[in-house]
Amino acid sequence: MNDKLVTKPCFSIVSPLPLAYGGVMIHEHGEMLSLTDMWRAAGSPSDRRPSEWLRSVDAQRFIDALNVVIDMGNTHIGLVRSQKGGHEQGTWAHWQIAMAYAKYLSANLHMWCNTVVRRHMEAMHSHIVDVPRASPIQFDMRVVERQAEEAAVRAVKETLPGLLRELRIEGPFATVIGVTAGDVLRMAGCTDRQGTRGLARRVSNRLRRFHAQRGMPVKVGSLGPSSAYVFDSFASREWLASGGKAIIDSWVRERRGDTQLRLI
Repeated sequence: MNDKLVTKPCFSIVSPLPLAYGGVMIHEHGEMLSLTDMWRAAGSPSDRRPSEWLRSVDAQRFIDALNVVIDMGNTHIGLVRSQKGGHEQGTWAHWQIAMAYAKYLSANLHMWCNTVVRRHMEAMHSHIVDVPRASPIQFDMRVVERQAEEAAVRAVKETLPGLLRELRIEGPFATVIGVTAGDVLRMAGCTDRQGTRGLARRVSNRLRRFHAQRGMPVKVGSLGPSSAYVFDSFASREWLASGGKAIIDSWVRERRGDTQLRLI
């Protein structure tokens, strides 16, 4: 018999992956998720604590509706609980209540929960087959391992973009992403910089003013031993499209015309 072929009782064989958002682990216990962990993952906003949300009319209305659907009787004890002390300290709630709380916390967290958390919890708690232990099944561990690997890859693809958006790198080794004034000149088609000395500085001044009008920060990045202003690439393209390219073309003609006059 193939050593990869094993016999097990028929229980759920889903191998759960840990839930984490923004580098914060979101703990689970059965069908309950930690609202406290979700609050921390969203940046710990002081005005959106779990206890405050649970007292709101919208939260109570949602809990009442869920209570009817899953038939918990006249008590919410099975849906929401708070624990002080111990390794499960914090506020816990049924995962569907946690989904509603995520929507209240942030749009990005809600979208992540709608895909990753929903799939995780439904897989863990909606497809368990209740078969007596006396009725074993056989399954090929190679298939199970392959399915687990594919699920892990899908989870990484779904969560990684959100984690990168939430990540804020600071310090002397931070990477600044954007475009310089020289990059914007090349985007405008000014690849031949001969006779255009000082043009990058004029473009930089206009871009800083354009970013300030839109309330967008301008960062400073390193270019070898020197530094330069780094602008948002989308805002820079918008500036070019809204007249910036025409301004650059005019400056180039002005500069090159002045240079030709001096050479005559």
